[in-house]
Amino acid sequence: MECNYSKIYIADKEFKVIQMLDKNYGCFLWPSAVETCLNILKYKRFFETKLNTLELGCGLALPSLSLSNIFANNSSFHCKLLLTDKFENFTKHNLEKILHLNKESIINCNILHLDYNDLNLVDETLTKNFVNVGDTNKIDLDLLFFTDLYYDKSDFENITICIRYILQRSKPEAICYFCYQERSCKRSLNHLFDINNLEVISIEADALEERIPSFPVFIEDFQDETFAKKKSLYSKKRIYDLHGKESCHFFYVRLKKLYNRN
Repeated sequence: MECNYSKIYIADKEFKVIQMLDKNYGCFLWPSAVETCLNILKYKRFFETKLNTLELGCGLALPSLSLSNIFANNSSFHCKLLLTDKFENFTKHNLEKILHLNKESIINCNILHLDYNDLNLVDETLTKNFVNVGDTNKIDLDLLFFTDLYYDKSDFENITICIRYILQRSKPEAICYFCYQERSCKRSLNHLFDINNLEVISIEADALEERIPSFPVFIEDFQDETFAKKKSLYSKKRIYDLHGKESCHFFYVRLKKLYNRN
């Protein structure tokens, strides 16, 4: 299967990914993943406190790579990152290769199969991988995040139910972040969040900390895992223009305050 090896440069960080030129959506570098990675690095003082994290539908796992890199640069952090997806054999192998390519700059990334359509599997995964908080049945999960899972309309309801379930199983301060690539102005997620007692807040409307200028994002393509440059125009480092893509929106989600979590 034909692959495309790329380096992504954000601020002073460099990440390597492998895109598989196949119909499998999880093997592409989507703009929402780049946008999420950018926000994690911009607001790292906020995200560096989220030590126990789970990425749902991780694909190439670029956001998890950026978060793990923050932890790797501070030896005082004891973090756990679960990279989950509905893996097929070749997509799991692809992610394993990506982690190997970035092994010098990341720590504590664990790959697990997780299907958001199967709440029994979700519950089993949470129970096995996170400890309970005190004497409660709430798990010690700080952060749930995902990028562009809202792609196939037939999955929207199950994804939202899964988000609600994970937040219900987590400690009260747990939060979910997601980046959504808007493909149609007629498609709204608000009703799904409302009926699941979820509150959604735009990062633009509720800044994590003081406003920080955005970093430029560059991408460079290579022929193989040795990262020998292709003899073509596309081997040059080029700017990754997020503004030229369809709109990507960054949100956080939490259970509504009046919702009974017990």
